[in-house]
Amino acid sequence: MIKTVILDCGGVLAYPISGNWFIPYDLFKSAGLVNMVKLFIKKNKLNKGFIKGNEYLNANHKLTTEDEEFEQFTEFYRIVFNTMKINVKDSVVNKLANTIVYGDYQMKFYDDVVDGIKELKEKYRVAVISDTWPSLRRRLDKEGIMKLLDGLILSCDHDATKTTTKLFEIAISELKLVPEECIFIDDSVGNLKNAETVGMKPVLMCRNTAASKPEYPMVTCMNDIRDLITNMEGV
Repeated sequence: MIKTVILDCGGVLAYPISGNWFIPYDLFKSAGLVNMVKLFIKKNKLNKGFIKGNEYLNANHKLTTEDEEFEQFTEFYRIVFNTMKINVKDSVVNKLANTIVYGDYQMKFYDDVVDGIKELKEKYRVAVISDTWPSLRRRLDKEGIMKLLDGLILSCDHDATKTTTKLFEIAISELKLVPEECIFIDDSVGNLKNAETVGMKPVLMCRNTAASKPEYPMVTCMNDIRDLITNMEGV
C-alpha cells in the first residue's frame, strides 16, 4: 500500500521561466547589449561553457545559505564566460547570479501544484527530493508549499544528488520511509531508476510531451497521481 508520495521539483512542480535553469529570465538586462552580441556570435561555445561551469557546481555542491549559493553562481558564470573567451566585468556575473539566486521570477510553479499537493495530503504523506540549491526553500515557502510538505530533502544539504542512490537512501533514513510504500515522481528516467533500485515505485512525469513508450507508469499533471496510485493498487 502506498503511504508516501515523493516529488521531484524541476519538471514536476516548477519550470524555469527562461527555459533553462542556468539562464536568467532577465538575461538581456543583466548581461547588457554588448555581451548579448558576444554571446550570440559565440553561441556554439555556450554548451561547452555550461559543461565547464557545471563541473565546478558539482564539485562544490555542499551549501547551506543563499549567500554561499550566490558566490557559487558568480564563479559559475565567470567559468562560462572564460570558457567562451568573453571578457565581462564582475558586475555582470554578479547580476546574473543575483537573478538566479534571489530573483522571484526565475522559476514558476505549475498552476496545479498547490491544490494537487493538498489533495494528495488527504490520504498520503508528501515529500520532495530535489537536486537543487538553498534558495528553493524560500521559493517553496513563498508559494505556500513548504507548510504542506512532510519532508524536504535537498541535494545541497548532503552533497549528493539523485544521479546515484545516495540521496534516496538519505531520504529513507531521515524521513523514516518504507521504500516499498513510496512512489517517486520525476521527469528523469535516470533518477527513477535509482529510486527503483532502493525499492521505491517510480513514476514518470511528462508535463509537456508524453512519452510514446514510457519505461515507467506515467502522469502528465498532479491531478493524475491519485488515479494512478488507485490503478497501481488495484483498488
